[in-house]
Amino acid sequence: VPRRERIVAPGPIANREVFFRWPFRRVRFLHFATHAWFDGEHPSLSGLLLAERNGRDDQLRAYEIQRLQLAADLVVLSACETGRGAGREVRGEGLFGLAQSFLVAGAGSAMASLWQVHDQATARLMESFYAGLLQDGLRPSAALRQAELALRRQAAWRDPYFWAGFVIFGEPEARSR
Repeated sequence: VPRRERIVAPGPIANREVFFRWPFRRVRFLHFATHAWFDGEHPSLSGLLLAERNGRDDQLRAYEIQRLQLAADLVVLSACETGRGAGREVRGEGLFGLAQSFLVAGAGSAMASLWQVHDQATARLMESFYAGLLQDGLRPSAALRQAELALRRQAAWRDPYFWAGFVIFGEPEARSR
């Protein structure tokens, strides 16, 4: 992504205060490379870790995500188990999970993981995914497939554990630009 078109918030800069000031209405892709958790008892309390400041974790909860007004074509949740709860009906809340929270907030689609992912393999997968998406002009599903196949061809990452954990929810083609 060209420098003038991206917002990067690494480490302690990725805190709640900064996050809620971002211009979400102008963001086409939103990428989170962080830690996540799913709360099966109270799914709305599931969330993403933004940063650690002064010994406290800044967290973004599912119920807060749903209140955002997004115009993003794609949200990528590059963290463990961000697709957990997906497709699971929660009494009184319908289908729920972090990916669904971003869809409720207005994202066209969300990419999430179904299990605890390997850091190095995920980094390589994401590099290849974004090359396909941004350089080759592939749709998110095609870019993900291409990235998975590329990782699978490498001896160290051949096992599906390393490359098959990410899925895409939503309908990116339904959003017009």
